[in-house]
Amino acid sequence: MINKFKKIINYTAFLLSVMFLIGFVSSIGVGSIYSRDSPLRMYSGETKTVLISLQNTDIETEITLGGKILNGEGIASLDKEFYKVDYKESDVFAKMKVEVPETAGIGQKYAIEYEFSEVDSEDGGGMVQFERIITRGFEVIVEEKLEIIDEEPLEINWIIWLLVLVLLIAILIIVYLLIRVMKTKKISAPVKSSFVKTK
Repeated sequence: MINKFKKIINYTAFLLSVMFLIGFVSSIGVGSIYSRDSPLRMYSGETKTVLISLQNTDIETEITLGGKILNGEGIASLDKEFYKVDYKESDVFAKMKVEVPETAGIGQKYAIEYEFSEVDSEDGGGMVQFERIITRGFEVIVEEKLEIIDEEPLEINWIIWLLVLVLLIAILIIVYLLIRVMKTKKISAPVKSSFVKTK
C-alpha cells in the first residue's frame, strides 16, 4: 500500500514537473522560415538578411532577449546584442546578416547555430542571463547563380508579329471586298441595245 502511494506521489510530481517545464520554456518564442529541415540557398558572394521572430507569450511585462551566434560566425552576424520584447508583441525581429564568401564553391555547406536567452539588468548596469534559452539553427547551401534572362525583347517581338498578322488579315479582307464590289458592278451594268431606230 505504501509503495503504491509512493508511486502515485512520484507520478504526480513528474507530471507537475513536465507542466512546469512546458510553461517555463514557452514563455519566449524564437522562429525563422529557415531551419535544419529548410536550408537557406545562396550563391557565392551573395548577402541576405534573415528575419528571426521574437515573442513573449507568457510574461505580462517587457523582457529583454540576448542573441548570440554559436556556430557560423564567419558568415553570420546579428544586427545587435539585446532586444526588447513586450507581452504578446508580434512584430519584433532580430536581423541576421548572412554573407557567403566569393571563394565558396557550389555545393559547399555552412552550419549556422544561434541562441536567444532571457536576460535582466543588474543594479550595476550589467546583464544577468536566466535559464530560458532557445537554440535554433539552419544550413546554408551554396548553389549556382542563375542568370536572369531579359524577357522584354521577346515580348516586344511577339507584339510586333501579332500586329503584322492583324495587318495582313485586314489587307486580305479589303482586297476581297474590292473584288466583290467590282464583280457586282460588272453584273448590274445596263446592256446597250443593238437595234437602230429608223424613220
